[in-house]
Amino acid sequence: MHPDIIWLNGASSSGKTTLAKELQRLLDDQFMHVCFDAFYQMLPAQFKPLTADDSRYVEKVHLGFEYAIPALARAGNRLIVDYPFHYPDSLPRCLELVSERTRARRSKDRTSSFSSVDRSREFRIRC
Repeated sequence: MHPDIIWLNGASSSGKTTLAKELQRLLDDQFMHVCFDAFYQMLPAQFKPLTADDSRYVEKVHLGFEYAIPALARAGNRLIVDYPFHYPDSLPRCLELVSERTRARRSKDRTSSFSSVDRSREFRIRC
């Protein structure tokens, strides 16, 4: 069984991106590298925090990133997620979001028909 989502967690500059690129090269299927740094770079410079107390915008970026992962996977993408779980509840929330999508899809499968993209396989996760 191959995972649909591979989560890479580590401190800044610990090699997550390097490992993700190497995994993309070695794996026998297409995996999309989804990197939190790309989301963070979407913030205008004046909203990037200078101190730990000034992080309200970054918290929103973290939440947006976490909610984007199941959406990308639901569309049929296999993912390598490069994400420093910065907040204590980040990993449990990410796993719950992914499993919520799986439960909702199973329930919807039983009650109605919908597009083949929505019927993508159940998420398999490697942590």
